[in-house]
Amino acid sequence: MKIMRYRILAVGCVLTLSLCSRSNAEERNPNDLSAQVRSIFVAKCSECHGRGLSRPKAALYLHELGPLAANREWVVPYEPEKSYLWTLVREDDMPAKGAKAGPLNDKEKQSVRAWIAAGAPVPTPGAAIPQESPGMDYPALGPVSLPLATRLFGWLGKLHVLVIHFPIALLAAAALGELLAARRGIQIPEPAVRFCVLLGTAGSVAAVALGWLHADLGGRGSTSSGILGLHRWLGTLAGLCAIGIVFWSERDSRRGRRSVLFRVFLWSGAILVAATAHFGGILVHGHSLFAW
Repeated sequence: MKIMRYRILAVGCVLTLSLCSRSNAEERNPNDLSAQVRSIFVAKCSECHGRGLSRPKAALYLHELGPLAANREWVVPYEPEKSYLWTLVREDDMPAKGAKAGPLNDKEKQSVRAWIAAGAPVPTPGAAIPQESPGMDYPALGPVSLPLATRLFGWLGKLHVLVIHFPIALLAAAALGELLAARRGIQIPEPAVRFCVLLGTAGSVAAVALGWLHADLGGRGSTSSGILGLHRWLGTLAGLCAIGIVFWSERDSRRGRRSVLFRVFLWSGAILVAATAHFGGILVHGHSLFAW
């Protein structure tokens, strides 16, 4: 009987300690957390996102957390796994490879994640903000005014999300139509396939150009590695392939006979577009995109 009492007492102590530790974690001062994350950004990210830069990468300054926390393309409060900022930090794509300050360590990464999980709080007016480390020359903080051209191209880059759906659908439809024609042994070019190829290629070229603007100036970061690197380079390759598809499509239309090379180009281009769309989906929705 005494052994049972001791066991119950031990279990109760463990539960009490775990609840207390959880409560302490949840009651952590938001100002302390946000100040810590800001210090990390200033120390590690000022080379690309510092206040003294006239054209910071992604048109994004990180010395103030307010604009960053309000940018839903980068931060989804309470949901780190859906936040693009955390994806870049987790995969060591931010800071960029070769940055002078070096990558974030595990403790710094977890601080960024905890900040997002806490709702991405910003310091309240009058809260103390820690100073940067001695010996690190950072410009004084102040309001940020981006050049008009940067803001314009950054805004245009956001149209990438809208335009990209057209080449995906049109080139996929053209590939499917040509597959059906091949199965039926039809060698005469289909006008519908030609139309989809022309419009889809125009959309893909526009999507590639807007995608590069969106990555560098529209709030998506300019890293050339990781998921973003795969997405942008596969998309660029798909756009170049689409131009070749148009060339062979028009050539076959003039000849009045479908060539094998066109079908190889078209089906390869459709696969590239699908792969590009896959990595684009991961960028937006995270690696759990296809999780059950």
